[in-house]
Amino acid sequence: MKVSEKLSIRNFYTIKEFDWDIKEFNILTGDMGSGKSICVKLLWFLERIFHTLIFYSTITKDDLSSPVFFDKIAKEFNDIFYTRSFDFSATEITYTYSCNGNVFDLRAEWDENRLIWSSRYFDNHFKQWQEFFGDKKTKIDTVIIVYNQIYLSILKEFHNTFPIGTMFIPDSRSIAAITDNTDFPDPFTVRFIKNRKSLVSQLEDLSDEDINKILHIKNIRYDE
Repeated sequence: MKVSEKLSIRNFYTIKEFDWDIKEFNILTGDMGSGKSICVKLLWFLERIFHTLIFYSTITKDDLSSPVFFDKIAKEFNDIFYTRSFDFSATEITYTYSCNGNVFDLRAEWDENRLIWSSRYFDNHFKQWQEFFGDKKTKIDTVIIVYNQIYLSILKEFHNTFPIGTMFIPDSRSIAAITDNTDFPDPFTVRFIKNRKSLVSQLEDLSDEDINKILHIKNIRYDE
């Protein structure tokens, strides 16, 4: 089974040009402020599109239409990345995930006065997903059925490899700063904190200090 995940970034904050052929295990290195965290946060955002806009939200038939859905992607993106100090007019972002010929794609590029999001995959699937709603079930029952049918159809297309659920580990400086009693406005960090809590709960014999030692970059090893 041939699987490929790629992310291309042009002119996004401090990242001028970056083409990432994403593997199962990745370590990004570079100078401070070179865009490592931005790059990982962007990948985190793109991999969560299905979860954020379909599986973990209340959707209607109208939500699964091109203008509405892509506007929601733009809003989610702006909530995480938008800042008045940065000009997105030269930004281009392309994400693809492929498995045995099936391709999921998501692209953003500037058009007149805003970033426009597009996806051939979504455009080719909206009509099918809308048909999952039918007209004989209650609203709650219908949403649950639609969630399941969309999810199962995606899994079938991509041989149970997509959508991806990734655990990102920030660098050791971020880990050292994280405590359970601190509020973080950054969604990426909030997600990591939740993962860390889950890790602690599964390894009850280990203290927070032990967990931090395990997650320290110098202690990470990768074996096939």
